[in-house]
Amino acid sequence: MIREMSAQEYLQRLKAGVSSCAAIDPGDRVRLPAKRIDTSNAWFVARGLDAENRLFPDDPEAHSPFNLIRGGALRLQVRVREIREGGLRRVEVEAYRFCVEGLPPNPNIVRCLRYDKSQGLPKGTGWDDCLRDNPQHPHAHMHVNFREPDANDLRLPTGSVCPLLLLSAFGFWYLSTYGT
Repeated sequence: MIREMSAQEYLQRLKAGVSSCAAIDPGDRVRLPAKRIDTSNAWFVARGLDAENRLFPDDPEAHSPFNLIRGGALRLQVRVREIREGGLRRVEVEAYRFCVEGLPPNPNIVRCLRYDKSQGLPKGTGWDDCLRDNPQHPHAHMHVNFREPDANDLRLPTGSVCPLLLLSAFGFWYLSTYGT
């Protein structure tokens, strides 16, 4: 997914989306760590998903998820790359992970959910040349788990979804389910 804006502008919009997401505890909406990788003109933002301390070794907030107001946690990681062509700047969302876990009981019995879009298009076990993707683990997909700790292999292909849209849609569902 490509947007006509700079990487900085996109990151500002993402941070604004976090700061206005009423599902996130107000004390946690303050900071979304970001880092530029100079060699590829890419930017990373992470909150709760830099488990290996690779991207943000000295930033504890990058390793802590956002706490949700009625229970649960939101982990977010986004990689964007700025493309410059003919004096124009565009940003491409190359990869993202949006993970919600530990949700309190709710009418939908959803315990956790996750959206993934990996960087690059992996091949390997399950790859189907006709589909140009992997039905066993699609490139961009959504997981929904209705019981914990039991996970499942349901990975529904979604195509790319804007992380800002994911944040807004989740915030709406969370508030309509648990209240403000």
